[in-house]
Order: sequence, then C-alpha cells, then structure tokens
Amino acid sequence: MSGFAVGMAVGAVLVFALTVAAKNRGPLDDTDDHATGTRSNMRVLIDHKTGCQYLLSDGGGLTPRLDATGKHICAKEVPHG
Repeated sequence: MSGFAVGMAVGAVLVFALTVAAKNRGPLDDTDDHATGTRSNMRVLIDHKTGCQYLLSDGGGLTPRLDATGKHICAKEVPHG
C-alpha cells in the first residue's frame, strides 16, 4: 500500500473515532447509569409549550417519559379541552 493510501486509511479511522467520541461527549443525564458511566442512548426531549417530557431513542422511537407511578412527566399542568 502506498504512503498516500495508508494516510487516507489512518485519516478515515481517526474521523470515525472522533465522530463516536463526539456523540458520547457531554454530561450524563438521569437516563444514564451514573455508577458505570454507561449511556442509555436516549435523549430527553421537552415540549416547551406543555412542559411534557419524551424519550427519543437512537432508532427514532419516541415515547412519553413516565414517573414511577406511570404518570407522564410534565413541568406544568396542561389545560384539558
């Protein structure tokens, strides 16, 4: 393999490693395992009109975030009707 090809291969590996590192940077949130530092691979999204929270998975799934009693977690009461 030529020096150029080796350089390109090393560059591709470096870009991949930096992309993975960038995805996993930042503080852990309360969906992550703080004891082991393992990420849940979920993001907490907040509807700023209602204050309700949702979980977004890497696969694109979206679900309401529930508390221990099964109630949707919302920062404020949402008027019904």
